Amino acid sequence: MAGGRTWLVTLLRIALLTVAYAAVGAAALQLAIPPGYAAPIFPPAGIMLAAGVIYGYSVLPAVFLGSMLMRAIVFGGLLDGHAALQSVAVIVSLASTVQTGIGIRVAKALCGPEPALDTPETIVRFVLMCPLVALVGSSISVPTLIGWNIVAPGNALFDWWNWWLGDTLGILVGAPIMFALFARPRENWSARKWTVALPLLVMIGLGVMTAGMIARWEDQRIEARFRSDAQKLVGAFRNELRLDVLAVQAAALGQAQFDDASDSTRWLSEAPSIQSIGRVTLPKAGSAAMMPVLDVASSRRAKDERILAAPAVQAALQRALSSGQIAASEPWSFGSGAEQRVEFLVWIPDAGGAARAGAVDSKPVYAVLNVRRLDPRLLIDAGSGLAICWVDRTGGGTARRIAGPDECERPVEGQPLKYEAAMPLWGRDWLVRVVATPRYAGALRSWGPWAFSALAVLAIATTGAFLLLLTGRAQTVGRLVLQRTAELERLVAEEARQAKDDFLSRMNHELRTPLNAILGFAQILAGSPAEPLSERQRRQIGHIETAGWHLLAMIDDLLDLSRIEAGTVRLSLEPMALDPAIRDTVTMLTSLAAQQQVAVRVAIDPGGGLVLADATRLKQVLANLLSNAIKYNTRAGSVTISAAPGAGDRVIITVTDTGQGMSATQLTELFQPFNRLGRESGPVPGTGIGLVVTKKLVELMNGTIEVSSVEAQGSTFSISLPAAHTGAALNPQSGRPSESAARYGSRRVAYFEDNPLNAEVMRAVLSARPQVKLDIYTRAVEGLAAIRNEAVDLLLMDMSLPDARGIDVLRSLKGDASMMRTPVIIVSADAVAEHVREALRNGAMAYIVKPIERVRVLEQIDRALASPPG
Repeated sequence: MAGGRTWLVTLLRIALLTVAYAAVGAAALQLAIPPGYAAPIFPPAGIMLAAGVIYGYSVLPAVFLGSMLMRAIVFGGLLDGHAALQSVAVIVSLASTVQTGIGIRVAKALCGPEPALDTPETIVRFVLMCPLVALVGSSISVPTLIGWNIVAPGNALFDWWNWWLGDTLGILVGAPIMFALFARPRENWSARKWTVALPLLVMIGLGVMTAGMIARWEDQRIEARFRSDAQKLVGAFRNELRLDVLAVQAAALGQAQFDDASDSTRWLSEAPSIQSIGRVTLPKAGSAAMMPVLDVASSRRAKDERILAAPAVQAALQRALSSGQIAASEPWSFGSGAEQRVEFLVWIPDAGGAARAGAVDSKPVYAVLNVRRLDPRLLIDAGSGLAICWVDRTGGGTARRIAGPDECERPVEGQPLKYEAAMPLWGRDWLVRVVATPRYAGALRSWGPWAFSALAVLAIATTGAFLLLLTGRAQTVGRLVLQRTAELERLVAEEARQAKDDFLSRMNHELRTPLNAILGFAQILAGSPAEPLSERQRRQIGHIETAGWHLLAMIDDLLDLSRIEAGTVRLSLEPMALDPAIRDTVTMLTSLAAQQQVAVRVAIDPGGGLVLADATRLKQVLANLLSNAIKYNTRAGSVTISAAPGAGDRVIITVTDTGQGMSATQLTELFQPFNRLGRESGPVPGTGIGLVVTKKLVELMNGTIEVSSVEAQGSTFSISLPAAHTGAALNPQSGRPSESAARYGSRRVAYFEDNPLNAEVMRAVLSARPQVKLDIYTRAVEGLAAIRNEAVDLLLMDMSLPDARGIDVLRSLKGDASMMRTPVIIVSADAVAEHVREALRNGAMAYIVKPIERVRVLEQIDRALASPPG
């Protein structure tokens, strides 16, 4: 079906281009100004070349068909019945087709498959290409015209040059117009419809009007000159004929006597066109014999007797007798080719009244005239280019050429230069016709109109090239402006994202710092064996911790969502083992599951143990799903988390609960920010953005998340992540933290922290390790000087110090040979994942995000201090 539509479109395009070629070409040929007899510009050459570049070689049939149709329109009368001219038309049309095919190939090679013509280089290539391509058509067509004797060999060079120039200028003007209207991609040409195509069309229109007026003035000048020459020629013919007319009229008046041969010889010598002259006798009326009897003949008596017996001669005699006026017979011819002769006989009736009355025998005189002796071609120079002939129109039938060349009978097609003068004589309707041949018109044509047309078209073509260059430069500048604008917008957006990221980092730090003190001291109060709390105090401290951790979760979710939407979240996708990540997450939520009386089961298929993910973000996703499954479960319910290989080299992680479930309506609103699905007033706290963050993080890790749920029965969340290949290097964060007992001796720990509350929280945490001496420094310079003088076993450091950036301090330590083996644990409120990874890459042993968890902080410190640095 699609193939059929393609063929239909192609055929329709060929038909339209064929009509366009014929119409524009026929109009262009009307501008032809001799002596060139070719259009000074031939736009179809450019139109078809551009169409071929745009639509491909499938347009070539339109070139051939359009060329043939154009010649049928312009030269239809000449082509009818002339096999030679038809053959020439086919060859010239094929030459145009070959030229277009070569032009398409050259244009694509020099200017590109989709030429934009917007740089000086491509425009220069296009301008230089035009005259080269135009050589093809002119070099084939003109020799063909010469070979068929249509163009004189002496005019070959000029006609070739004229043809070549018309095609060259046609390509220079027609192709840009076609490109501006139809070329692809449109963004390169759409604006040029008004800046290139329209100005060129207007200029062509003005040029056509001007050339037309000049051509009319030239035609009027030539027509006036022709009429003057024709009138002179007809006058000369009449003068040559006058002697024969006078001789015949003299005989009619009885001034000539034919009693002896001397008289006839004298008349024959004085009127060379008269072949013979004689007198006949006609019996008086009522006698039996009415045939004329030859009395006297100047010569060739036997031949004259045969002529006198001809019906046409007898008819002329009757007209002469009835009218009493001189009457000429219908001409007759004899011989062939160059020896062909045409003669006619003139009757001169007897001047006596008795003869006319029929009382006595009538004695009319006759004269036989040889038309060749009156041939008007003898009056003019054979090279003048004028054709003169003598035509007989007597009887109202078809005019008969008595003397003169064929051009008088069949004038050149479309030749308006014709002059006719009526010459009624001796009872015959004769006229003299003068026709101008192309040679005559060519001799009179001046070069001024043709030169003006050629220069005007050249100016249009030059203007077209200039417009291409100007608009191309404007488009190039426009593209550069757009690129620069886009780059500036990108930079502004990047700066805005960076500013937002910096703001979020600061807000994160500022919010986490007081939370660290609140949660830190709450954990210390709750876990201090030296000062045990009452049950009531313990519950109150628990409320503080719950509220603090809830506030921290809200902060984390809001900041994560803001970073994700701002595009500032950076993930490090690495192969990692699922088993330890899942079990760590389950362990972290053990106390929550115990409070809710929910059993958590883990089922990991050995084939689904490795995924390609960001370890920190995957744990965040797992913690969010598991905590929701626990919080929204029923008492004595269960949660199952499993991992198994899926289709297409994927791993499917599934979290299934036996909780409240969701309705179909709630499922459609599940991942909308701040939408808690109608559970805002329930006992479970939340913000409604945790699942939104989870979904976006999964998608950033090239994964998908799907949900199925049955109300009052439970829900299932399935995460699909890319599988990692066995043997890949595992992210160290994906392993489980080693459990090191605090079985070590005296240790010295330094802590770079400028916030007194945070320093006091850390001092309270380490009070559980009496063998550890903690030194606190509020400035980096002070701390670095101290640990250089006296080595420490562990350095705890905040990333935001008043006199230095924590990452710079870390790099300085790891670059110092005396301190590079000192373990460093970052304790910071900066939770930006990229900053965490940067610190770990630069040698940090661990990165603890505030607010701290007392137990996990002790685990990290115990691991670092378990054995002294070697």
